[in-house]
Amino acid sequence: MNRYLIFPIVLLFIVPSLVTAQSRSQQDIESDNYALTLLHNTIVKKLQTEPKQALEKIAKDFPLTGSTDFTIDVNTSKKTFKKPSIEISNDEWQAFINTNFNAESENGKINCKLVDIDDDGKRDLIINSYVGGTGLFSYTGVLKRVGDKFIAINNHTDNGAHAITGALYSENGRGANQWSEWVRINGQVYALWFNGEYDEDTFYLLRPFSKDALVPSITIFYQHEYDVLSIEPQDKGEQLNLKLNAHDKKQLIKSLNTQEYYTKQQPHVSKPICPIPAGTLTEDVDNYRSGIAGNYVTQPIAVIPVWLNGMCFIGSVESYFGRGEFITISAPKDLEILGTYSITGFRHIKSIKSAWKSREENIPL
Repeated sequence: MNRYLIFPIVLLFIVPSLVTAQSRSQQDIESDNYALTLLHNTIVKKLQTEPKQALEKIAKDFPLTGSTDFTIDVNTSKKTFKKPSIEISNDEWQAFINTNFNAESENGKINCKLVDIDDDGKRDLIINSYVGGTGLFSYTGVLKRVGDKFIAINNHTDNGAHAITGALYSENGRGANQWSEWVRINGQVYALWFNGEYDEDTFYLLRPFSKDALVPSITIFYQHEYDVLSIEPQDKGEQLNLKLNAHDKKQLIKSLNTQEYYTKQQPHVSKPICPIPAGTLTEDVDNYRSGIAGNYVTQPIAVIPVWLNGMCFIGSVESYFGRGEFITISAPKDLEILGTYSITGFRHIKSIKSAWKSREENIPL
C-alpha cells in the first residue's frame, strides 16, 4: 500500500456535457451535471480534510433511501419462493414472480434490490450475482417495473450480457481495483462505479436506464514519489537474492522518480533501458529494452535501469492498480531474476477533473 496521500493542491475542472445522446432530455442532462458537481465537491472536501481515507467512504455521503434488499436461491423453483421481507408489497412480489431473468451465479445466490430508479412511483429491480471465474467477476443488471413484471430496458453490450439480464456493469475482483455502490444524489438514483489504477482513480455516475455512450465521471490524478523508505523486501524476513548498498539504493530511487520510464510517458519505439554490450546476439537485444512480463493481476507501469556495483539491470515495476507497487530486478543477459521488492511511496494528488467519458471504453461487461 502507499504510505499516505499528500494534498498540496487540487485543480478543479468542471466540464459540462456538450455532446449527449439524442435520447437524453435537457432536464436529465442538467440533473446529471448537478449531481456530478455535488460529487466532485464532496470528493475534494473529504480528501482535503482526510487525505488517507478510503475512497469507498465517499458513497456514505449519498445514501440510497427507499430500497429493500433480499437474496434468492437460483436453484429454488419460483413456485416455492416465499416473500422474504414485509417491506416488499404483495404487488411487488407478484411482479417479481412474473419476471423471467438470467443470472449466472457461482454460489447459487442472487442479490436483489427494489428501489424507484426513475421516480415514477414504482420500485424497479436491481439484480447482482457473483459469477467468479479467473477474474472473480460480479455482474449487475437493472430491470424496470412495467405493468405486472420487471423488464430489461437495456443491455449496454453483447459481451458478457448473457451473464445477467439488463446488464449495466461488471466488477473485476482479481486483476483490477473496482467496486460499486448505489447512491442517491439530488433525488436521482445512480450506480457509483469506481475503477482504480496506478496514477488515476475514476468514479463514474451510471444512470441505470440511460443508453448514452457518455458517462459523467470524476478522475483523481496522482504523482508518485519514492524515497529511502520506499523499498523493502517483498517477503519480509527472507534473505534477498540481491543486496542494495546505500549508493545503489539512491540510484534506484532516482530511476523510480524519473517519469520518462513510465508506460504513459514512453515513446512507441522503446529505447534500451540498459546499454547493449558489443557482441550481443540479435535475438537477445530486446532483453535490454523490456522487463519481465507480469500477469493479469497487476498493472505494468514502468521499466527502469537498476545499477548495482556499476552493472546495469532491468527493473520491472508493476502496480496492484493503485494499491501499492513492486519491482522485479532481472539481468538482461540471461533474464535471471535477482530480487523482488515492495515499493511504498508517497502518492501526491495532482488534480481532480470532472468530465463525460465513453461508457464502452471504461465500464466493461
